[in-house]
Amino acid sequence: MASQQKYAPFFDLETYFNQEITRLEQQQIKLKKRISLGDKTEEKILTEYDLSDELTFFLDANINKTAWLDQYAVDSIFVEETLSGLRYLAKNEDLKIKKVTIDFENQTVAQIEIIKRNPTIIADAEQQLKYQPKTGYSIEHLQEIRLGKPQVLKIEVDFLP
Repeated sequence: MASQQKYAPFFDLETYFNQEITRLEQQQIKLKKRISLGDKTEEKILTEYDLSDELTFFLDANINKTAWLDQYAVDSIFVEETLSGLRYLAKNEDLKIKKVTIDFENQTVAQIEIIKRNPTIIADAEQQLKYQPKTGYSIEHLQEIRLGKPQVLKIEVDFLP
């Protein structure tokens, strides 16, 4: 009996980031992590960490769900017949993952950007995620609380040898 191959209608972020976790763990990189909230910034070099935890926001942004097959507009960008980018844009306002952009260089992922929004009765929250496999990643979390002032939390991580 032949095994069935898993079909992913969109770029499979979950598989991609699991492969990245394996790659980075094998390289035994260090993480230079900066966290900023308002005008306060803290920076640390991490030698012990759990990459699955570090990249959980990216792993949670996988849009490959059967119910979402027709919920995203897909745009494939080609340069000289070579795929240079993919764009997924939510058609439905109820979807939390609003946009996923994957840029390619030499047929490998050069950058992934994700925009997530989670409005509630109390606050509106938006996350902008950016992952660059050669250099690191960033997460910017903007929270606008009703009757309060907006707060911005930034996490920037550089991959160090």
